[in-house]
Amino acid sequence: MALFSATNAADSTTFNIISCDDDNGSVVGSGFLSVLYATGLTPGITYYIAVDKFGASTTAGTFCITVDELATSMLATTNTCASTYQTPGGAVSTYKGWVPLTDGSSRLVALVRNPAGGSVGSYTVSQNVNTGAIRQSASSSVFYLDRNFRIANTTATNVDVQLFFLTSEMAALTTADGTTLSQLAVTRQTETVAGCQNNYLESNGPSIVIPQTSNGTSNNVDWIQFTTPGFSNFYLNKVGTVLPIAVEYFTGAKQATGNSLNWKVNCNASASAVMVLERSADGVRFTAINSRTETSLRCLQPFNHIDAVPVAGMNYYRLKTVDVDGRVAYSNIVAILNREKGIEIVSMIPNPVKDMATLSIASATISKMDIIVSDVAGKQLMKQSVVLSAGSNTVPLNLAHLAAGTYQVTGYTAEGKVKTMRFVKQ
Repeated sequence: MALFSATNAADSTTFNIISCDDDNGSVVGSGFLSVLYATGLTPGITYYIAVDKFGASTTAGTFCITVDELATSMLATTNTCASTYQTPGGAVSTYKGWVPLTDGSSRLVALVRNPAGGSVGSYTVSQNVNTGAIRQSASSSVFYLDRNFRIANTTATNVDVQLFFLTSEMAALTTADGTTLSQLAVTRQTETVAGCQNNYLESNGPSIVIPQTSNGTSNNVDWIQFTTPGFSNFYLNKVGTVLPIAVEYFTGAKQATGNSLNWKVNCNASASAVMVLERSADGVRFTAINSRTETSLRCLQPFNHIDAVPVAGMNYYRLKTVDVDGRVAYSNIVAILNREKGIEIVSMIPNPVKDMATLSIASATISKMDIIVSDVAGKQLMKQSVVLSAGSNTVPLNLAHLAAGTYQVTGYTAEGKVKTMRFVKQ
């Protein structure tokens, strides 16, 4: 089973693989069930799932796919280094998507992605979940998370890794030394003593600190992402401070000369900042279109870049910042429609929603739109009229008065219906 994004569902050459799994399941029958994990999907973007049977001898017939949000039940709470873990299946040397690494019950431990490509069958994984008092290193008294990891692969280098843990484990570390999720870093200990280790000991091998590149939270599950030069044992602990470069705003507008991107950053403690403007046609695969390195003094002023040659159709933009220590952060995504006319509802965040939500809308021209909120039967419950600028627009929606349930939001212009998007009210 594989998860894809695509710019054209009718053209297989536009498909980009996000994550893939082969026989990772252990719940049904002989374990030939596929269990696939992925993070970082963009709300409002359509994704595609491809499935294939186990082999030529598999009888054709119906099958079932379930799609669930990441939850605490998908992580193990009692694993040790000696627990049973699965090895991913597959030997395609050019595969560049994410690979789920799981325990013997198909519970998620980590995701790995090799941008250079490589056989997924070369990875092995294990972890130790500490159920006692929160741990400290013996020599430095540094507190570290109640879940540590070991990933092995003797050939892969510079691999993207996501490590998953419970929000309650993060809270225990916060209570111990004040560490927040954004302050978490990775201590990679190369192995003088081989194998998965239940606890961190300095004598087990030399260590290096790897900064995180991003993090996330979903339903009381946290994760951090980083890029590692190689594999061994990984421990999570507070190193340094929160990323010093903050994006104060990042906006975009359509102009006669191209798409205008505007932003302001706060360099704070960083003496300089690298700012990379990235563009995507599908909201998933981004490439750099402009890069600049500026001093902290220049950071006091706003920045602008004109994309004079945007791609046809939708253009997604984001700003990547890198501080003097190599720590990376990303801005919000801005969508601009490069057509003579037309409007696209790009996303609704958050979804599910409690009270307030924000619609992201891309408009090719200055336009009027009626936003209708209705139940799934089509009964109108709310109407809001807005004037959209040419470019990227954000429209706040107050949905506090709605009862819990499933609803849909639809945009209407003088030309007719633009798009309908479903959402869940909590």
